[in-house]
Amino acid sequence: MRNIVTGIAAMLLLSSLPTAHATNVIAATATSSAPQAASVTCLLKADCGGAWSPGSADSGANEGLYLQFDAPVDADAVELVTNVKDAAPAFTLSINGAVAAKAPVVKPIAGSAGRYSAHYAAPAGHIKSIFFRLGVRKGGWQKFSVYGIRFYQQGKPVELALPVLASASVTASSVLDPAVAYQPANLFDSRFDSAKRRRNNIAAI
Repeated sequence: MRNIVTGIAAMLLLSSLPTAHATNVIAATATSSAPQAASVTCLLKADCGGAWSPGSADSGANEGLYLQFDAPVDADAVELVTNVKDAAPAFTLSINGAVAAKAPVVKPIAGSAGRYSAHYAAPAGHIKSIFFRLGVRKGGWQKFSVYGIRFYQQGKPVELALPVLASASVTASSVLDPAVAYQPANLFDSRFDSAKRRRNNIAAI
């Protein structure tokens, strides 16, 4: 069976130019975002001038941030920079699907009033994905902010190749079966190592 597909539009995730040691980020997304919130990609940059806050209309519980690498990266710690100084906050950070132990110390960021740094250990020393999830909090999370997410190996920042958002569209005269595996929308999944990338009947516009 061959399906006709036309006029698919999406935001293409292009990897920024990495160095030989950079790790590719293939997913950087939020469950919801406040109108003026920074992108999750921005939070991974040292010079990000914004912050993320949940955009849900309720308390913000269960909202969060998800990051995934194309391959496990050597990293033994994840740093979260937020506006919460509590060492036992009502949120969790999961590393490779397992909830990480609470950060032992929460430190104020020098020169940045209202910002606090917390480091979470990655016991295996390898990170494939993380999920930051807000829990139940009295008063909700409307005034909550995440300013940065960093990865470290033996105290040194891990270099990341970040995805870049760019407008794009694609049209296909036909697709192979199964359509779910070969649909043109799969061109926008940030992967360069799959069969989807080798089709000859996809024309990007």
